[in-house]
Amino acid sequence: MQQPKRICRAVVVGAGPAGLLAAINLLRRSSDEVEYHVTLVETGEDYGVLDAAGLEKKRSWMIGLSTHGLTALRAVPGLYEDYVSQVGVPIESTAIYLGKTMIEAGAEDVGENYVVDRNFIVAALARYLNDNFRRSGRLTLRYQSKVLFVDPDEKRIFEEYLPYDLLIGADGVRSAVRAALVANERAFECSVADIFTNFKSLHLHLPAAVAEKKDAEVVAAYFKAHFKPFELDWAEVARVWVGQPWSQTGQVHCSFYHSLKLQLLILGDAAHATSPSIGQGMNTALADAAALDALMDAAADDLQAASARLLQGRGDARVWGGGLSPPHPKRDTRRVAVLPAFSEERVKEGNALTEVAFHAYSMSPHQQLLVTLSQLLRGALSKRVPFGLVAPDPLTEVGKGAKLSHAYDELTRIGRLPAVRAVNEAARRRHFELRTGMVKPRPSALPALRRAGCAFAGLLAGVVAFAATQIVSKPLMDPAVEACSDPAKFAASKLHPYEPALGGGFVCIITQFLHALAAEPAGVLAWGLTIGLALPATVLWNAESGRGGAKGLVRYPTALGLLGQLLGISVVFPALWLPAAAYGKGSGAVRPARAYASIALAAPFLSLSVALFALEPASRAWTVCAGLLGGPGVALLPLLLSLIPAPAAEQAAMPAAAGARALSRAYAAAAALAFVGYAANLCLAGLAFGSPRAAVGALWAEAPPAVAFMSIDAGVLFLGRAAPPLSFGRHALRDAAGVRRDGPGCRLLLHLASTSPAEALAALLASPLVGPGAACALMLSRREARLGEAAAGEAAGAGETKKLA
Repeated sequence: MQQPKRICRAVVVGAGPAGLLAAINLLRRSSDEVEYHVTLVETGEDYGVLDAAGLEKKRSWMIGLSTHGLTALRAVPGLYEDYVSQVGVPIESTAIYLGKTMIEAGAEDVGENYVVDRNFIVAALARYLNDNFRRSGRLTLRYQSKVLFVDPDEKRIFEEYLPYDLLIGADGVRSAVRAALVANERAFECSVADIFTNFKSLHLHLPAAVAEKKDAEVVAAYFKAHFKPFELDWAEVARVWVGQPWSQTGQVHCSFYHSLKLQLLILGDAAHATSPSIGQGMNTALADAAALDALMDAAADDLQAASARLLQGRGDARVWGGGLSPPHPKRDTRRVAVLPAFSEERVKEGNALTEVAFHAYSMSPHQQLLVTLSQLLRGALSKRVPFGLVAPDPLTEVGKGAKLSHAYDELTRIGRLPAVRAVNEAARRRHFELRTGMVKPRPSALPALRRAGCAFAGLLAGVVAFAATQIVSKPLMDPAVEACSDPAKFAASKLHPYEPALGGGFVCIITQFLHALAAEPAGVLAWGLTIGLALPATVLWNAESGRGGAKGLVRYPTALGLLGQLLGISVVFPALWLPAAAYGKGSGAVRPARAYASIALAAPFLSLSVALFALEPASRAWTVCAGLLGGPGVALLPLLLSLIPAPAAEQAAMPAAAGARALSRAYAAAAALAFVGYAANLCLAGLAFGSPRAAVGALWAEAPPAVAFMSIDAGVLFLGRAAPPLSFGRHALRDAAGVRRDGPGCRLLLHLASTSPAEALAALLASPLVGPGAACALMLSRREARLGEAAAGEAAGAGETKKLA
């Protein structure tokens, strides 16, 4: 006698990728022995009935579709080929940009991967479900319906009673089905948290050309500078960006995914919502549905019967729930029912997903740089070292189909995951403590110590420079001072004539010094090195004197220039400006006009310097140029900057971004000029001395007084300029926990308190290639560019907040 068909009433809550695939798999399982009746409950609408125009309006964020998800989809004949394949964009290669350097990985390195709009793949799955099962009489669609409660006694859900034999919760981060587990399974452990990240998803058409700027030009400038793969309409990018609020999502950790008491299981985001950082959230959700289908195969569609799978003991009783005893630590050969077997199979994958995704990237920039470099190195070595001695990076292998639990195990073994987890968890905890007022922010004494150390080091360098220049210049300057102070003695001397109308005795002394310098072949080398370093220094103090909030001596570049003529810039800059800037440097914006004027004011000085070594010293023109350099006229030029005052403190971040970008360009111009001078110096050194050793000897060991003086100037300036501040005031750097870390203001190259020793080292290493002045100026330019980006981000955020308000 033929047995009647068994009817299995399944309720699937949630019509996302996992819920839809689970419904499809259950309906496909109907056979002569068992018939599945599926009710799909979803709070939203049916994307499967939307046409292309309607679906376009429902666009969501782009997510990754890789081996795990593809395998699950391809297990259903025709689903991938006829539906899903039409909505994905294949990834042929990936690229990481380090600055402007692109490191590319081909298809063989990333495996088969696609980028797909989340709602587009939902629509494709829903269309398959509608096309194949809507008229079967076994599918009930309850869109725009909400599950409010799960009745554990009668196994039905409210608000209308829906009895079930199997309840599948695929209803996302705030799952109502998971809430039933919390309420009815005392051993169930669950945590729901945010991913500590805000994100936006932009949908843009690739333009034929870049359009003119629009309202959000700050955002446009940022994307234009940093988005490398191809050109976009940056104004449109900025418009969409500013007009869209920040999105947030959560992450979920659960100790098991089923309940025998409730005859339910959870999958997808309801079980393991995750950060999108590694692109495996949807793939793991689809793999959940496929794993359930495979377990049903093993159990011959009998939910109560044991499957043929064997449990591998990895946990305690809490993992399995539903009254099961804990598995043996090594191996439990008991056969296990479908729902507990699902937890055994998927809990390790789901928890590995959330852990690996959240800790794939460190919240510490320095640690993340090391992680990225280690990933690149490991990937390169795994291809070149034979016999598999170096394994590929675990995260790369996940995209090719490796299990997430295996990646978790390997990342733990090599120490990367524990190290990043320690940093990230500390950052989250610190952020929460500060935000809620559990702890009060306490300013660190380290910035004050750094400022004091910088000021002292600068003062010491200036004192040493003053003593050294007095000693080496004494044979030249003592006779010049004596003769220039008495017209009769000057007339009787054989000193070079000077222009009294340009400044009197002081001009006389400087003229004698410059004449002695111009008479020496090494003089042009020493002068060129000093001027190359003085360029970024003068741009710096001219610009910073007009920064909002500046106080003290920093505000008076004219006084500094006059003192520099009298004592030497190698004395004034480290001994006076560095300590003054350590305690008086402003934290506000610099007007773009002041930034450009700061470099423009160097033009007269540079022109006179070129004339000094191009003209014949015996000519009247040379004497006038020397007098102009030695007189107060050039030093008084910064008085013109008073016409460009510092911006008001209440001004928004937009002027700050524009000023930082302008100052970055000013430093870049100074770097270019310094490099030209350095290149010319190298050519002259080769022609005049033949070898580097001979040139160095002429600059110091065998140098006459004037040349030795300028060599000291250049050396002290380099040490005093090579490690500029990275951040001040509201642009201060923040650590991984979001705690403010103010830079010390100014520092020396060898001063270990620098917040960026790597950049100081880079300037030192680059000096032989581009010249010390250009190296320092380039670093200053890079600093201001970063400050401009930070200010642009603040301006964009403030504009968005205002618009939303």
